[in-house]
Amino acid sequence: MAAVTRNPLLASLNELTVSWTLGARLFSHVAADGRRLSHEGHARILRALKAGNPDAAEAAMRVHLDEITEVSRRLHD
Repeated sequence: MAAVTRNPLLASLNELTVSWTLGARLFSHVAADGRRLSHEGHARILRALKAGNPDAAEAAMRVHLDEITEVSRRLHD
């Protein structure tokens, strides 16, 4: 999505974010519920973006991050 904006700064920031979170994302996908939550979360974000609703996209991203954080915490315990 960052590349679609044709904003090189946004694309670069996205690449950095992806590299910083790779370990956490791989770890959260070890569990089936983590993979399910990730897929559902990204689907909610995409629906909001397609609808042109930035507030809903932000809210969906916050929920997604909270859900994946919880999955990661459970896997670490």
